[in-house]
Amino acid sequence: MLDEKPTLILMMGLPRSGKTTKVAEIIAGLIVDQAQRPAIVNPDSIRLALHGQDYVVRAEPFVWACAKVMVRALFLAGHTHVIIDATNTSRKRRDFWQPEGDDDWQVHVGLMHASYEVCLDRAGDDEAMRKVIKRMAEGWECVADDEEVGPWGDITSPDWLQLWGPEVPTPGHCKRCRGTYAAMEAEGCVPGDCCYRPPDGSDEQRRLRRRIAEMAIRGISA
Repeated sequence: MLDEKPTLILMMGLPRSGKTTKVAEIIAGLIVDQAQRPAIVNPDSIRLALHGQDYVVRAEPFVWACAKVMVRALFLAGHTHVIIDATNTSRKRRDFWQPEGDDDWQVHVGLMHASYEVCLDRAGDDEAMRKVIKRMAEGWECVADDEEVGPWGDITSPDWLQLWGPEVPTPGHCKRCRGTYAAMEAEGCVPGDCCYRPPDGSDEQRRLRRRIAEMAIRGISA
């Protein structure tokens, strides 16, 4: 999984989706090869170091500025992989991590599949966290086609991608989307109930499967 270019891995998932646990697995896998030097940047830890609280609105710009500087410093120190252990659920936040100026890294998204219901269950009686999960699920912005989903999350696993099962609706079934992926997106058809099946192994099939997964994350039944 090592590319010549340094890799910034953006974990993406709701709170309580298992991002931090997955990060530990990624680290364990990368350090098998001693040439790979992974590091973690965790905005929650920066918040605790700065003001000792979970969230202070006025401090957030400084939190993220610190995180970006840390990423640059870690790559300059020779780390081949830096992992951002944060939710990264908006496109604006993910674009924040794109290289600029003299930055020389590639960005991969590590997408976690835990659904809205699962994350709420893990939050238990923590009402504050349940509100945060709800807000982030409602504001979830799907990974776009021009964003790279790397082999870091759990949505890329073969088991998770078998979301349709053996039976897939045949072309011509849906009068709304007319059997095209683009129209399905525009009309809001539910993936899996849609008539269209992209060719196996195609980029379009991977996009559609990812779309189904992200709908589950946001609490929309497919």
